[in-house]
Amino acid sequence: MVQINRMRKVAFISSFPPHKCGIDTFASDLIHYTYPASEKVIKPVVVAVQSGSSRLRWDSVEYVIRKNYKSDYMEAADFINSGGIESVSLQHEFGLFGGQAGSYIVLMLRRLNVPVISTLHNVLKKPIRGHFRTLVDICDCSKTVIVMSRQDIDTLRDLYGIPSRKIRLISDGVENVHFEGTEQYKYKSYLSWYDFWSDRA
Repeated sequence: MVQINRMRKVAFISSFPPHKCGIDTFASDLIHYTYPASEKVIKPVVVAVQSGSSRLRWDSVEYVIRKNYKSDYMEAADFINSGGIESVSLQHEFGLFGGQAGSYIVLMLRRLNVPVISTLHNVLKKPIRGHFRTLVDICDCSKTVIVMSRQDIDTLRDLYGIPSRKIRLISDGVENVHFEGTEQYKYKSYLSWYDFWSDRA
């Protein structure tokens, strides 16, 4: 009998356009390529963090968190817990989330009943106390944390006290390619992310 892979819903938590930062592009590409890379097994559920009053320009947004509204984070966690979602992909950088040192996202993660894989886009080498606490709490709430450089692995382990077994390196960006398009390389990059997720979620 041929086994048919069932659809698996993954919530992606990030900022999205018109918020202007590299996280938007990264998250958009990750979502765009995850679906085909998973052979249509993963269904992305977009949970967008909205900064300011600008209207989000992302057709697939299913839930909006207003950055500075604490209650929105708690309600978003309830939405994920009750929506048949099997895991969460969090894109984290300081400044994206509300609360002191971005602490509102920690309240949300603690309320979730599903595993979280957090991608850390900036691991501070000289954090102030609030930023240190927030990052440690995010790592504690995460099944796995993804970093972009080997130096970040050392910093998380030696400065923040995060165990090595919890940290995974997936380099940011795509390979340098001359005189040809980058789409196939982006696809390969996100295929590796899917393979990694499948083993741990």
